[in-house]
Amino acid sequence: MHRDAWIAACDTFQITIDAKGAQAVVMRYCAHKAEATSSIVGSSDAACSFSHEAFVDALIELFVAEDLSFNLIESPRLQALIKMLCEELSDSDIPHQTTLRNQLSEVFTEYLDTL
Repeated sequence: MHRDAWIAACDTFQITIDAKGAQAVVMRYCAHKAEATSSIVGSSDAACSFSHEAFVDALIELFVAEDLSFNLIESPRLQALIKMLCEELSDSDIPHQTTLRNQLSEVFTEYLDTL
């Protein structure tokens, strides 16, 4: 994809990508490539900053990459672990399996549209 080539080139030439609209795309690219993002994402705060959308995206990437069942998100143990890592989260901030499935379906549909 053109987008992947662009991000890889920015990384190679140590060009920082500051555009807020590109941050999620860059994070997904880096997660897919299992690379650190600090060299191409605008600031280290952007790479570590929390947003609900980035949280859901990261969960989907984890579940898909590790071939985990979306049912796992309903586990009280996993939910307790997530809340331990980010104390500000409440039960309502953790997406249910249907939310994850629907979001994955949207991402997959967008991907198919680009083909």
